[in-house]
Amino acid sequence: MILLTNMNRKEYFKNWRLSPHGKASRKKYNKSDKGKLAQKRWRQSLKGKISAKKRKEKYLSTSKGKIKSIEQHKGYRLNKEYGLSLMQYNRMLLKQNNKCAICGKSEIIKNFRGTRDLSVDHNHKTKKIRGLLCGKCNSILGFCNDSIIILNKIIKYIKKYNH
Repeated sequence: MILLTNMNRKEYFKNWRLSPHGKASRKKYNKSDKGKLAQKRWRQSLKGKISAKKRKEKYLSTSKGKIKSIEQHKGYRLNKEYGLSLMQYNRMLLKQNNKCAICGKSEIIKNFRGTRDLSVDHNHKTKKIRGLLCGKCNSILGFCNDSIIILNKIIKYIKKYNH
């Protein structure tokens, strides 16, 4: 009789399970009442762990789930960057009639989710929120560093060459 070490024992049973005889024996056991009961107990022990994960994956794959996860991310980002809740953002949006506070146009830039949201405009020194702007108006203010002097020079420049 040969004594098997732990490693040899593992390898032996692995090879046996993969052999035609091992597969046939497992198939026969799984069809028996004892095997079916063991499988049922095993599935029930994992039910909460597996089904919760699968439910979340299934929900997020639906259009409603995608929209909800996008909204949650948007709310998280607004709160983290500006201390603004999604409800406060939506109130500001309604107050501005879904239009830019400067040019009065709706956001027209498209991204992979559809139309881009209006950007939150804020004073970089005081962090106070001023309003919601379209991407173009927000970029103009950003490039000018919110400087009234630079914006006045731009106005003079446009007037000078706008015949």
